[in-house]
Amino acid sequence: MTKRASNKKSNRDKALRVFRELSDEIVSVLDELEDETDQFSGSKRASRRQSFRDLECHVDIYHTNGTAPTSCLVPTRDLSTTGIAFLHRSYLHTGSQVTVHLRDLQGVTRTNPATIMRCRYVKGMIHEIGARFAKPIDLGRYVELEPLRLAMLFDDDSAAQVGVHQLMCAGSEPELAESVEKLQELITSKEFDAIIFQGDCVTEETVSAIRKTGYIRPILAISSDSDTADLKDRADHVFVGPISPSLAGELVEHIRAA
Repeated sequence: MTKRASNKKSNRDKALRVFRELSDEIVSVLDELEDETDQFSGSKRASRRQSFRDLECHVDIYHTNGTAPTSCLVPTRDLSTTGIAFLHRSYLHTGSQVTVHLRDLQGVTRTNPATIMRCRYVKGMIHEIGARFAKPIDLGRYVELEPLRLAMLFDDDSAAQVGVHQLMCAGSEPELAESVEKLQELITSKEFDAIIFQGDCVTEETVSAIRKTGYIRPILAISSDSDTADLKDRADHVFVGPISPSLAGELVEHIRAA
């Protein structure tokens, strides 16, 4: 082997070693952040974030000072219908516009404009960036979706059992509460993607008490009457039931997009 070839191999090996060390460090940071999320997770996020790791996600950053945009490859942390978290080697200003090029489950890259909403220092030169998409994305394009966790309160046992069955068939994990008190216990002890109640099971006072716990995800009502005006003050959205296969699909779609 010539000296030139030897030096070239040495430089390549050194670069590869540095890359592996940096990759190991990034993976370690992502693991630490995921542990942090597990400790403080709850139903206080507007939309559930799912782990989404791509160590080389292409992002274009449009700087607030008007300089030319920067293209870089960043490691991503998690993803939701409304936004993404990724790591970057320097501070990025809130309000900056970015374009995130996401690879979907079929390997197709899709372009998603977004705005940086937060930037926090993590360690070393690493910052965590949170960006909100200009419009919601179809999360199922990019990750294998976890079943929705639903808390339910019905005053009709038969309708409740049918509803549970249909929502399970739609890929959700519904859990019935026996009373308003049990419902409040459920949402303070577990993470739920939505609350679904029937008719007059829930009062405005109950909804207010639920919101005071910090729960900000959808509260949905099922009405057997097409006149839903009296429920609109208690629910974010009212659906006319009973819960059929088509309505179960509509509920799941609505909750995932919320």
